[in-house]
Amino acid sequence: MNLFPQLPDSARMWVFALDHAPADPRILVDPVRAFQDTWTSHGVRVEADAALLCGRFLVLAGSRTDGRAVSGCGIDALMQAVRLAADAAGARLLPPLKVHFRDKAGGVVSASRKEFRTLARTGAIADDTPVFDLSVTTLGAVRAGRFEQPFRDSWHARIRGPAVQTA
Repeated sequence: MNLFPQLPDSARMWVFALDHAPADPRILVDPVRAFQDTWTSHGVRVEADAALLCGRFLVLAGSRTDGRAVSGCGIDALMQAVRLAADAAGARLLPPLKVHFRDKAGGVVSASRKEFRTLARTGAIADDTPVFDLSVTTLGAVRAGRFEQPFRDSWHARIRGPAVQTA
């Protein structure tokens, strides 16, 4: 995936899951892009870009022009801009502990970790079920395919535990 080609692989990545796809993605993405045009961290400009992936994930990558990490007040300002944009789009940001995966029809499904663990242990989540890793922290990780990958290759596979015995 060649997401945000103007930014380096080292750009910090933020991923926000939404409870549903907005009817018009521009209502969500345009305010975030307007924010990023004025985004600074400790007085240093942040080069950034935002997109809506799979209709449900607002992603934003940012890199300070001096090469240092975005931190503190810069991250706080980003969080506020994202919350306001989600509200304007009529979408709710999902808690970070939710697990997101594709169903057999290719739609994005969200489940609690407990629900996901049960699905994995009973075989409802197959080795090739695509899962999303919202913990990616760099644009390079997204470009390398670590945002969406088969369950068997993801960190999520660790939760499967022992197989459920049936009589």
